[in-house]
This record gives sequence, structure tokens and C-alpha cells, in this order.
Amino acid sequence: MAKEPKEHFLFALEMNSVVGDTYSGRCVQTPMPFSRNSCSRIAVMMLLCAVNQGFGQGTPIQITFDGPPLIAPGTAKFVQQYYESNMWFRPLGVVEPGNGFGRRGRPLSDGPAYSPDNGTAYIQGAAGDSLVFSLLDGSTFNLLSVDLAEYSSVVPVFAVPFVGYRLHGSTVVTNLTPDGIIDGTGPLADFQTFNFGPEFSNLTRVEIPSSGWSLDNLVVSIACAAPRVASLEFPGLRPNTLLPAGTNLTLVATVVGTPPLYYQWRRNGSNLPGAMQSTLSFVNPQPSDWDQYEIIVTNSCAAASGSISLRFVGEPIVLDTIATYGILQPGDSVTIGVYVFGGLPLSLQWQFNGSNIPGATNFTFVMDSYFMPPLTCLSTLTLTNVQLEDTGIYRLAISNAYESNVSSDFYISVKIPPTILLQPTNQTTWIGDTVYFYGDATGSPPLRYQWRKDGVNLPSGTNSFLALPGVTRHDSGAYSYYVSGWTATNATSSNAVLRVLAPQRLTFLNSAVSGVLTFASQDADGAPLLLQDLSGFELQVSTNLLNWSPLPGNLTLTNGFLEFRDTNSWTHMQRFYRILERVP
Repeated sequence: MAKEPKEHFLFALEMNSVVGDTYSGRCVQTPMPFSRNSCSRIAVMMLLCAVNQGFGQGTPIQITFDGPPLIAPGTAKFVQQYYESNMWFRPLGVVEPGNGFGRRGRPLSDGPAYSPDNGTAYIQGAAGDSLVFSLLDGSTFNLLSVDLAEYSSVVPVFAVPFVGYRLHGSTVVTNLTPDGIIDGTGPLADFQTFNFGPEFSNLTRVEIPSSGWSLDNLVVSIACAAPRVASLEFPGLRPNTLLPAGTNLTLVATVVGTPPLYYQWRRNGSNLPGAMQSTLSFVNPQPSDWDQYEIIVTNSCAAASGSISLRFVGEPIVLDTIATYGILQPGDSVTIGVYVFGGLPLSLQWQFNGSNIPGATNFTFVMDSYFMPPLTCLSTLTLTNVQLEDTGIYRLAISNAYESNVSSDFYISVKIPPTILLQPTNQTTWIGDTVYFYGDATGSPPLRYQWRKDGVNLPSGTNSFLALPGVTRHDSGAYSYYVSGWTATNATSSNAVLRVLAPQRLTFLNSAVSGVLTFASQDADGAPLLLQDLSGFELQVSTNLLNWSPLPGNLTLTNGFLEFRDTNSWTHMQRFYRILERVP
């Protein structure tokens, strides 16, 4: 009789921190990107969310507004929020772009009458600004004291309202009026210290609903520290531990916050009757116990939660895939792989286009990963010297006594890079003719052609041939083409030189008294010659139209015309001239 596979389960930790009805933070740590098959089938492997630590109950907290970003001396900056010592400062109500409240460093150039100087940074409410502040973690606090700027007679003295919102909904208001004398009665020059009474205790937030104030050295203390789930663990077990079904477990929540603390465990969103301690016991857990478990912790000021998943892993689960491939060329090699976890024994089989690949059943156990569950398997498939027929879909089929599963598809494409079959050839022709260059290449389609002249792409040269109708001398040059395809490598042809010739039209210019003859020449189509054309011409002379000899150093280029001069014409009874263009 075959032995029945043993059922196992996996636990994964996830923690959320909740303050009142609002999440204050959610930190998700996953060891690697999961494949699309895994997201709906396995919980996040581990999460421990670090919440702002805050301060102990009753400990005075002095907020100096000297924290980052630092404000340079003699400068000011409008900001729309500021954090220091777990306290969050932001404007009250809707803030227009560019507005907020100011953070200043030492006085500006307008003098202490407008910008008080206490030697450090502080915040200031200009026209239309307001302020609200509260503790980030939802703890309640006592407002103890604040330093307000003492304005002189240059700026009218007015009351600064402070509105405190207490935990159970009541409010308390006070108006603080500086004495207007810059005498340094506070701890720092130009500021006056105000103390708050006991009515400003157990506050959830404080608002300053006016503008025109400057404040520094805000002192508060914690009235009620919001609960925080510091850890959620099975003592002695690390996350992602594989355990046999029926193993007794105790889940322990470590919580900090102002007592008394009240606990309630929940399963899949529903309260577990009687589960109101900081621990939760699992007695003889079975696959039916797989679910999401959560602890809700409250005290008199806020609430927090943490959650954990118990996961039955009898069926095989695809945890992740690995692949380092793209478009391959014949002869390349590639390795693909899949991480699998599930009840043993596992049967693994690689497939190609839906058919089993003979012998492709290998796997190894992953033993060195903290985040992978124990007994995770890695199965790889290596393809060497790939060819066109290896193009297709690869995947891993997985099965055990519980269920069958498949990995996501790996699509491997093998493409032949382009290769030049036909090189363009040199040509010499006359102006006005139509010239054709031809190319041909092979490779995986589609193939894209691009013709070039002297290394510059021709916009019309995108076919396997290039047609140049009605050529002129200026169409002369080096022509080539390159072919691109699926691969990153292009195939480039050799250069073919086109030489376009033009008959010359001679014009007699003048005959000087000294006997110097000057002639001009131009292409027969009237196109101007360029400086680079000059070296291709030679002036020759003859006395009998039979014997010709060169007349060097007498050709120049002026306004697109060839000009030549014969300074010795007066020594000959008759003389004939011709211009030759050299053909390479």
C-alpha cells in the first residue's frame, strides 16, 4: 500500500498598524517578485511594520523647528507640512499652491520688527496662513508651553488663538497676547514664553486659525500613548516554517501603549469568542484552520492591529520564476527556472508547446534562503545551441498527491540575424541618366533596408534597391545600405562609388593686350561646380589637334565656373584647348 503523504501547513506573518479608523502605516516586505500564479495562492511571506516610536507617557517633548530640511540663516521658505519629534504640522484647511506656513532662520533684511531673532529656526504664519498639529501615531498629548514673538510698535500686537480638541470631542480655547516689548523675557531674545493650563490636556490636535504669528519651542507631553503591535510571532519559530498538521502552536502579540490595553482576536474579519488575551492558541491545527487571523488592540485613545496567515500547502505552489532570455540567435544558450513549494513527493516535468520534454524533470532543494519556505524546490531547464525549431512556449508542469499546477509560460524566440547577400557595385554615368543600386539580404523577417550616401541615411532609400533619376554631378559619392531585423546587430554592405560625368561648355572670356587668354567652363546642364570638383579636371593644349599636352596650374574655380589662363598664348601662331575630366 502506498504511504499517504503527510499534510503540512505554512504560516506567514503580516502586520498592519491602525490608529482609530485610519492606517498610519503599512510596510510590505517580499523577498522577490512573485509569479502571477502565486499572488492569489500564497500570502506575503513576511511583514513587520515599524511604526513611529513616539515618546513615553508624561515625557516632555520640546519641538524647536530646527530639524531637516535646514533653513539657512537669513532665508525663509513656505512649506505645507513639517515633522519633528512625532509631531505633524500642516496648514489648516485647503491650501492654495505656493501658500502654507513659513519656516525662517534668523532675521531677514527687514529687521527684527518684522522678523524676530532668537538665533534659531522657527515657524511663522504670514497673511492668510493657519496651522494645525497633532501626533503622527494618534497618541493624545498635553500642551505645556510655547514661545511667541514679541512685536514692537512697528507691527501691531494682537492675540494668537490656540484651539485644543480633546479626546472625547470637547474643545478648549485661549488667546495669547505678547506684551509687544522686545526685552528678551523668554528663553531667547524677541520671544515671550506662555504656559498653558491643565485644560489643554488629553488633546488629539491643536489649531491656530489665524495668521501673523511666529512661534518656537513648543513643549508637549504624552497623555495617552496609542497602542502599537511591536511583534507578532510563534516563539521559537521563524516565519515561513513548515510544520506537520496537528502541531500545537501559540501566537504571541507584543504590544506597547498606555494601559489598560484591550485585545480581540479575529478570524477572517470575525471576532473569535473568548479570544481577548495577547496570545492565541492553535490546538491540533488542520488544513481547515487556514485563514487570516488578526489582533485588534485598543486603549482609551486609539487602536492598532496586526495579522497573520496560516496557509495549508498540500497543493504545489509556484513561488517565483527566473529567466534571463529575450530574442535569441542560433547557437545561443538560455536557462529558465521555477521555484516550487508543496507537499512531497513532487513530480516536475518541463514541457515544450504542451508536450513533455524527455528527461527534463530535474530539481534541487533551496536550503539557503530565509524568505523561502523549507523544502522549496528549484527546477531549471537549460537550452544550448538553440536553433529556429526551438522557438515556442516552455512551462513547468507540477503535481503531487493533492493537485496539479503549471508555471507561467516562457516564450523563447530564435531569430536569424540579417546577412548581406548582394553588394552594390561602382558605377560611372552621365548627367541626366537614371542610376540603380541593388541589394539583397537574408534573415528572420521582417527585414528593413536603409540606403546611405557618404554615411548619411537617404529618406527615400528604404527598399532593397535604390533609384536615382536624373542624376547630376552632385549625386556622385559612396553608396551603401544596411539591413536591420529582430536582433540588435545590423548587416552593412560595402561602399559602391557613383561617378557622374558632365560635358563641359567652354566660353571665351577675353584676350588681354599682353597676349594672356582667359577661358571659362561649366557643366553642360548649367549646374555650378564645387571646390571639390576642381581636382578632377585637367587643361590640355595642342597646336595640331593631334598631339595634346597638359597645361598645369592654370585652373581655378570662380562662382561655380572653371577658369583657365594661358599666359604664353602669344608665343604660338595657333593653339587649341580642351578640358578633360579624370575618371577613377
